[in-house]
Amino acid sequence: MPNGELEPGNVATHKNFEYAKTPTGERFVIKPRRTRFDTPRQQLVIVQRGKWLVDDIGKPKTPPMISVNGKPLCPVGPVVFLPADWSENPKPVTVGIEIPKNVMRSPGFVYRVFATDDADKLGADLIGDMGNVSPSDSLKSYKQGLAALFGGQTPFASKAFAAAAAKQKRLDGARLCRQLARWADAETTYGKIRTGSGFYGLGQYAMVIGAYDLAERSFKKATELQPADPDAWYMYADALSYKTSDLDYEMERIAPFYRKAADLYPRANSNTFRTFFALFRNLKIKDGNSTRVIHMTDEQIEHVKKNWDWCSAIMESASKGALRMVNTYKVIDEEYDSTSDWDPRPFKGIIEPGTTETFIKMTGWGASDCCGMDTGPDRSAFINLGIREWDVMLHEWNHSLDWAIITDELGIGVPETHSSDWCGFQPIPSMGMGHHSCNRYYMTPGMYRIVRGTDPVTTAYVDAWQVSGPYILRDDVTEPKTIDEAYTKDLVQKLSSLDYQHPTKPFAKAETTNGYVDLKALWPESNQNSSAFARTYIYSPKEQRVRMWLGFDSNARIWLNGKMVYKGLYWSCCQFYGLKMVDQVAAAIDLKKGWNMFTMQVTGRQQGPDWQTGEQLSGTWGFSVRLCDIQNQEVPGLKWQSTEPAGFSMPKQEAVNHRAPKTYRWADVADDYTALLPHLTLEDLRAITNMPKLNATNDVCFTCNISAKLGAQQASTLSGPDPTSVKLDNQLNWFFSPKELCATIRYQRDGKQRDLIFIKPEGYETYLKMMTVSAEAKRLGIKNHADQVIGYFTVARSDSTHGRIMLVVDTSLPKSLPFDEEDLLSIRGLR
Repeated sequence: MPNGELEPGNVATHKNFEYAKTPTGERFVIKPRRTRFDTPRQQLVIVQRGKWLVDDIGKPKTPPMISVNGKPLCPVGPVVFLPADWSENPKPVTVGIEIPKNVMRSPGFVYRVFATDDADKLGADLIGDMGNVSPSDSLKSYKQGLAALFGGQTPFASKAFAAAAAKQKRLDGARLCRQLARWADAETTYGKIRTGSGFYGLGQYAMVIGAYDLAERSFKKATELQPADPDAWYMYADALSYKTSDLDYEMERIAPFYRKAADLYPRANSNTFRTFFALFRNLKIKDGNSTRVIHMTDEQIEHVKKNWDWCSAIMESASKGALRMVNTYKVIDEEYDSTSDWDPRPFKGIIEPGTTETFIKMTGWGASDCCGMDTGPDRSAFINLGIREWDVMLHEWNHSLDWAIITDELGIGVPETHSSDWCGFQPIPSMGMGHHSCNRYYMTPGMYRIVRGTDPVTTAYVDAWQVSGPYILRDDVTEPKTIDEAYTKDLVQKLSSLDYQHPTKPFAKAETTNGYVDLKALWPESNQNSSAFARTYIYSPKEQRVRMWLGFDSNARIWLNGKMVYKGLYWSCCQFYGLKMVDQVAAAIDLKKGWNMFTMQVTGRQQGPDWQTGEQLSGTWGFSVRLCDIQNQEVPGLKWQSTEPAGFSMPKQEAVNHRAPKTYRWADVADDYTALLPHLTLEDLRAITNMPKLNATNDVCFTCNISAKLGAQQASTLSGPDPTSVKLDNQLNWFFSPKELCATIRYQRDGKQRDLIFIKPEGYETYLKMMTVSAEAKRLGIKNHADQVIGYFTVARSDSTHGRIMLVVDTSLPKSLPFDEEDLLSIRGLR
């Protein structure tokens, strides 16, 4: 992991190293680099770029010498390992260089500092000059490889590391050496590339193998040769964050590249997320048993604006321009009472309802927390935020975004904000990198275009309904119980037992009032803990995805043409609770051309006091539906009726052909793949592979009875999850560390070898673009793995409401699978 660069004589590099000249040479301080989880256990390595030169006086008696914390270490060589500090959060070290008088440096001489755990993996002490190698040294090939890699002799370095890998008895040590060989090969390739697309591809490869120094150089070249390519600018900013850190004000020099990417992404067909900063100069808060007024200064206000501008650039570029940030800053001089943290009433009227997704109560204090949509003033999301760093600001705001995406049931595979630390290439340099890696790789442009927190009512509500009910549930469905996992599971089973297609009670016409169907008014004798079905038929002149604003008390599930499209995770709460609300959540439906049957199941529950005000709420039970496009405007040609249209037949759902699954071109579906691809079930995978006992753990290991014949062709087959395994096998290692990007299951179809490849979101672009097409694949007529996508698969996870997601590719890999997943990638074609 890069830990900084020092160029003696270049003042811009001196500050971070506290560089100073001494009577006999120079001194500098290396501060071990922090990542998202403080400073990892590591060993510092100094690599020199350039040479020591001798003037015409003659050869020095002694070479330059290096000392660490005042203790002599060794002569300065091309690669020097400092004494290891394996403690948690190792401390800075002071490095001294004793330079003989007649020794000079070549122009542009640089000390490059890295942090590594190589010694840990190799099971050996690594201290001092790696160029000092004896013939009997067990790590001779490894040390020769390092010297050659950093000395520019990369073909030799690759061979040396390959030899070192063959000699390693430890699996992690062998893998390390193979990874270093790939780094050397990539450096060789760098010198042969002449195009922006070639450098971009090499940058992608470097990110996968963890060569962040090379990734930064490659993406920088890509931006120079393709200055209008927004992906190149975004990845350059990411790579720079990995190389140099993006913590705190380190982001100041990186954010312009995210902004460059954001400005280059197309603005057409994009959505907006509106954030209102109420900058309170005087805010009364409760502090222990007393109250006090806290103040914001002009400097603090400028800090907020600068940091949030960075966050806005990051989000607009992470979404590939599909989500645009609309920010409003309002400085408020008069004193406001915030002694009740989550009471939105004192701030009512500051914003206009329907204009703001997120209301940020900005203070000069350090506290920060967030509640989701409709908890804040005038139906906004609500954030308490003090003066914090950019990534904390992004963290709190991201809660409101993921609440909307996940609760609206758009966010298939999207982890919750507190679980995004495992997003991105590991180890992530900051919490913020985890967040916007989630936003980049797990959220899709299609999700961004639909998500919304609030909007003015601009289109007609669906007002033609037939309803069936009531179906009495139980008399204790209360708000606290609906957030109890076991209770909710039992409740969902009861709701599921009701047949929405063949209800036991007849349908009757229902009236709407201001778009709301009041079920309680229709059946006043029933208690609140009841369920009912509502049905209408919607005509669409073409196949299309539309935004659907839903309101319900207190829960709803939806089927479109017999397929469940909204499973009802959200139960009404906060300002939605007990008030016959409309337009609570913005979901999406995919209408078929012609008539579509739309069915809702609406469930009520007992309602108690309002959680914010303590006022007793009267019971409500009902729903509303409004359809619009992504700009909240009318969708041309839509109409609806409550009775079944003449000649109506239910549109058929396209089933997965298990004998020959339909393949999709990734380029055609990537923008909105969770809407455009089949969501493959475990039963689908079992049928495709003809492995009836196939299972998947949540971390993700595919366990099955693989025949001896097929097993022999696998590099490895795990019988269960193994957090230490990073081979190419039947596990996509989703443990915290180490991480993998793909897994494979080998199977046979029509007597021919095939492979299902499961790819993690961070690996989609690189693996689909750079995987070599094997001879076996070519014999099956496969020309490109990116054209062999058959769907996506998810496994259940509590930290990812809609499951952990992976892309599924049906192809054929080499008969003898490589040991490492990275060996599937080829950089030979990059030019």
